[in-house]
Amino acid sequence: MKYIFFAVAVVLLFFLYQSSFILDIKSKVPCLVKQDPKSVLVLYLNLERAKERRASIEPLVKALGYRFERINAVDGKTLTSEEIQKNVDLEKFKQFRGRPPKAGEIGCFMSHYYALKKFLESVEDVALILEDDSTFDPKALKSIIEEALKNQAFWDTLTFQSNHHGLP
Repeated sequence: MKYIFFAVAVVLLFFLYQSSFILDIKSKVPCLVKQDPKSVLVLYLNLERAKERRASIEPLVKALGYRFERINAVDGKTLTSEEIQKNVDLEKFKQFRGRPPKAGEIGCFMSHYYALKKFLESVEDVALILEDDSTFDPKALKSIIEEALKNQAFWDTLTFQSNHHGLP
């Protein structure tokens, strides 16, 4: 079984994508069950134009000591209406949230979707998915990951998130 860690600034809704579109990935990509998963893949989401953010997150990711890859994030502002109609269930989102999704929300969700797809296609057992504005102490985070791996019978997905508004 594959395991996923999420470290995200924003949690977006499953309803952005049509359910069948999401579920097709799981049915097409086999998940190998390993008794003692140790391999971790770190995926960080980064817009092509956000070079400063890439320069900020990459040293932190490298310091974790796991294999990592950059996922070219989707810029929701550049999506055509056809791409949005094809991939987003606008009515379900509006029913749930009371408003249509913002371009940034759509791009963010699609970026996370592509990260999940990349993980499922990988050989690693565990993924840590980060946004490029994540900040953390690599030594502390690695310790948390290692502890979680020792206790994998108690979880399938762990979510680390913070919502912070204002100054530190």
